[in-house]
Amino acid sequence: MRIEKAVKRYGTKTALNVEGIEFPRGQICAVMGVNGCGKTTLARVLAGTTRPDEGGMILDAGETVGYMPQRSYAFYGTLAHNVALGAKGRRFDERCQELVEALGLSHLERESAKKLSGGETARMALARVLAGTWTHLVLDEPTAALDIPSTLAAERLMRDYCTEKNAGIVVVTHSVSQARRLADHAIFMDGGRIVEEGPAAAILSHPQTPELSEFLAILGS
Repeated sequence: MRIEKAVKRYGTKTALNVEGIEFPRGQICAVMGVNGCGKTTLARVLAGTTRPDEGGMILDAGETVGYMPQRSYAFYGTLAHNVALGAKGRRFDERCQELVEALGLSHLERESAKKLSGGETARMALARVLAGTWTHLVLDEPTAALDIPSTLAAERLMRDYCTEKNAGIVVVTHSVSQARRLADHAIFMDGGRIVEEGPAAAILSHPQTPELSEFLAILGS
C-alpha cells in the first residue's frame, strides 16, 4: 500500500500534499502531528473513503484495507453482532470471542451496541476491524477514548495482528508514548505535508526538523 503525489483540497485549503510514502506489510507506522495537520485526511485517503484531487493510494494485487475511523460507529443489534460484522461470514466465531475477551467486553456481548459508552464503542469498533483478515489496517485514533489498561490491551492486539498476519498497520495518534511503545516507523505531519519520517525509535529520540523537535518538546513525555 502506498501513496503517490496525493493532494486533497477543501476550498482554498490544501489539507493533504504528500509526494510519496509506502506502508509495507509487517510494520506498524504511527502518524503524528497537531490537530489539522492532515493526519485524518491521510487516513481517509488510505482507507479509500476520501478521493484526493490529485494522485492517490495504490494497492498491489491481493492487498486489502480495514479501516477504523476516528469516530467509532455502532450499528443496530448487539455488541456480538457488531463485532461479527467484521469477521469472515459475519459469524461470531472463536476469533471474535477472543477479541471481545481481550478488550474486556465479554459481559456486554448481548447488550445493544447503541447503548454502549464511548469507550466501550471504541473497543467494540477495534474488535470489529481486528476480526477481519486484511493485509493493511488504517486506525484513526483507535485508543483515544480508552483508559490505560484498555489502551495497553489494544496495543497488544494490534502488535499481534501485525505479526500473525504480516499486516501493515497505520495508527494515527496524538500520543508520543504510544508511538514509542508500538510503532516500527513514524511519520510526522505539518500543514498537510510529511515533514519527517523514519524508524520510530530514531526520529522520536533524535528529531531532525524544528517542527518535530517542538512537537516533542511539548508532547514528548
